[in-house]
Amino acid sequence: MTELPYHGSNKCPPEKVLTNGCGRISRHALEEIQKNLKLDQTISAAQFHCFGARGMALAMLPPPYEAKQPGDIILRPSQIKIERDTRYTDDEAKLTVDIVRPAKVSIPARLTADTIQILSHNGVPTSAFLDLQKRCFEEDFSALVDWPEDRPLVKLAHAITQTQNVVGLRRTRRARGMARARGLSAKTWDELDENLEELEMDPDRWSAEWWADDISGRPSSDAETCLVTIQAGFLPETLPYLKQKLRRLLEDTLIQYVDGFKITVPHALTGTLVPDPLGVLEPDEISISLSAPMDIDGRKVTVLQGPALILRNPAKQETDVRKVEIVNQPLLHQLQDVIVVSVKNKDSSLASRLSGGVLVTTDYDGDKAQVILEETLVKPFRNAPDNNALKVLNYVKGAFKSEDGSVAKLLVEKQQNAAHFAWRLSDILLLPLNIFPGEYSIFHEVAVYMHGLSDPEARRLGYMLTEGLKGSATGKSIKEETQKADAERYRRFGRVNWNRGRDYIRKTESSNDHSNITKDQIVRDKALGPSVMDELREAGDTLQREIMQLFDDRVERDTQWPIVQIAQKHHTLTTGRGITSVDIAARQDALRRLPAEYAGAVRLGDLLTPMSSAELALLKASCAYSLSYRRVRVTGQFVFSVATREICHLKVWKPLPKAVILD
Repeated sequence: MTELPYHGSNKCPPEKVLTNGCGRISRHALEEIQKNLKLDQTISAAQFHCFGARGMALAMLPPPYEAKQPGDIILRPSQIKIERDTRYTDDEAKLTVDIVRPAKVSIPARLTADTIQILSHNGVPTSAFLDLQKRCFEEDFSALVDWPEDRPLVKLAHAITQTQNVVGLRRTRRARGMARARGLSAKTWDELDENLEELEMDPDRWSAEWWADDISGRPSSDAETCLVTIQAGFLPETLPYLKQKLRRLLEDTLIQYVDGFKITVPHALTGTLVPDPLGVLEPDEISISLSAPMDIDGRKVTVLQGPALILRNPAKQETDVRKVEIVNQPLLHQLQDVIVVSVKNKDSSLASRLSGGVLVTTDYDGDKAQVILEETLVKPFRNAPDNNALKVLNYVKGAFKSEDGSVAKLLVEKQQNAAHFAWRLSDILLLPLNIFPGEYSIFHEVAVYMHGLSDPEARRLGYMLTEGLKGSATGKSIKEETQKADAERYRRFGRVNWNRGRDYIRKTESSNDHSNITKDQIVRDKALGPSVMDELREAGDTLQREIMQLFDDRVERDTQWPIVQIAQKHHTLTTGRGITSVDIAARQDALRRLPAEYAGAVRLGDLLTPMSSAELALLKASCAYSLSYRRVRVTGQFVFSVATREICHLKVWKPLPKAVILD
């Protein structure tokens, strides 16, 4: 166990234990885990529960990197949460290892609203975020609004799969209880509501309501409905049902991107933090080796190197994002798909410094971090002074009440006073309900918008949130008088303007709680300048409108069959001012070119259904007649101008409707 010097009377604080929460596991055990869970890739670490202990287990390195250790799992004192009874040391039930989640990396990563504000506060220009936002929208939605003529079905289906994670949702439903252990269901921080804590994928999506109907085969979600329809051969320009579904799916996804400020950073990843087992990394150095190459400027890279930003969510303080150096350390190359951090920091572990400084302690028991290598974000960023994290600690600590104790002490209370025990037990079980993380997140965003990240009040509310989130584990909860005072001060504002998305507007319209809120009530300090979030919101709304217009134009372009386009040419030649002054020969030549253009407009190779040339000619004539009968930009005069023979054939073969109106 690696600890920083500590001279207090009690045990060493968690933030000074630089390996807190991370034990070791043999390669053989990891191979068995990989085999039993049917994982596709090798793993270097796993989050686990075993015999009253929990946390992360990092792979042991073979000699000569490390001396060979006995056993398959080595636990650190910080991982043991329940004292083990030595009578059951060999009990197989107690030796079962429950795998919570294998370590892996996710590429790329997305910024959250909190991260954007911290990066902006520490020197990253707004233009960098606007460029990333525009590039993100273009890359994620281009194939959904302008599918190419070449293999449109394949490329449109691929676009839906990528943007909606259809395959991932299917795999998660089928895996059910094993989803998280197989690394399928754990969401990344940018996918979590309020970015407060890691949640499992919505369990309702495992229920029968989210599976395809057994009788009709119709999927429950719009994304899967669009996908199976396209895979069957339908296109939105020829099937109004699919057009409607796809348009609604696109609009809903765009709203999620705009409201959630989802900005993808191509050169970024999310992975599990682990301490350096060899002690070869210097302070503020990290090591990242990948099992699958990462594309950086056209190069396939498995060992990352260079300056980078590292952060943990929720990031609320200006010090919660730090610039570090990724080093190429050959001794650590075998530890793949994890973020190895130094254990040589002077004051506290890097994990603790990344999420709340020294007040909110963080360990290596499975916590994830995001690493950003994007040069436009890394180069202008400057680390905030570390001492800024220490100015509000005293009165923040006084805002919490602590419920310290042990299970043994609680059982003694039960024997002494059963009624009091019932009250104490309910108070402990209901503790998470008294933390108000969502409310303090809103309070914090209001304070940051009005006064800036470095303002003491903004820092205080950030600490109230991050410390409160640990309450269910630490026994701390916000004092009632503190919560009441903060609520009276900030509830009247509601959310800041940039965070009033569609869901918020819908709720306020139905409740009237904040219906009288205007942007003017939340006054931003002029010295801070324009808010990066306001500019991103405005740019996002513009991009949303542009993308929806592109989709409408694309579908409209293809639903205007070549027949309709040729009919418009016919209308131009036969109507309009000065038509009688056109030379008759030239006019007739132009009109006679239209049947030839009409005949070659749709070819057999364009069709999904095999048919003869004669059948295709009848189909086109029937389509043109139907459009003219419904007065859809095609006149009866045009129909007979280009397809008299086929129309008459259809009349003989099968009676047509009452009449064709010749305009």
